[in-house]
Amino acid sequence: MMKSTKYLPPLLMLAATSCIGANPANPLPPKPVRLEIFDGKVAKTLYPPYISMEHTSQGLSCVATAQVDAATIRITDQWTIPNNKSYSLERTVEVIGNSDKAFMSAIEFEFSDCTRADTEYFVPGMIYGSTDNLTTNAIGGSDVYEKGKGSVWIREDRLPAPLLAFRFKDGSSFSILDQKPNGQTTLADAHDVSIQTLVDENLKFGSLFAEQQGKTLKAGFAYPGSEGEFTYQGNTYPGGQLHQWRK
Repeated sequence: MMKSTKYLPPLLMLAATSCIGANPANPLPPKPVRLEIFDGKVAKTLYPPYISMEHTSQGLSCVATAQVDAATIRITDQWTIPNNKSYSLERTVEVIGNSDKAFMSAIEFEFSDCTRADTEYFVPGMIYGSTDNLTTNAIGGSDVYEKGKGSVWIREDRLPAPLLAFRFKDGSSFSILDQKPNGQTTLADAHDVSIQTLVDENLKFGSLFAEQQGKTLKAGFAYPGSEGEFTYQGNTYPGGQLHQWRK
């Protein structure tokens, strides 16, 4: 449920070293703002472009807007760019007006010419390198990619450190770190073992994600968080691994 207010997603640190598909002269992603609008049954993905960009003493201040029914979503991104290898993003999301739909905000990066087989993942406590050391139906396991594509979304409150990193076949790398994680959740979420969709402004955690589509990898951070396309219920292993989305 959207209502007039401000949402403050976490502060992100992003580090890149000559990433595949990256442009060192322009470290910002081509589609930095991703929104998912949920009407209770179906989620629709939007990519509103920046409508203004201003130089600041530390980097760039960028604004994007999206209209959803009678509500306007205004995204203000403060980019700190000390060099072309690492930078940080602080985002403010403001809803002006009201709508009966829910939304999620994300930052997304896209990399080309990289398959899951030739890309090493690092997610602390969960994924190290390839899928070889994971059970097939674990989060990030080989079952995710059985159709040649797949999505790995991980709630940051599941991780010892909210970090997602990649090493590509040419030796380059990319990482995303939430510098100020907030694992606040609700009683309904904490007790949910039936995988119900929850909409609540008190859900403060985000998710790190990696979506593989052929030789294209989309990676980023979303707030508030979802988990899929595999998630876990109360008893993680062996009976708690589910091929479902937790949103």
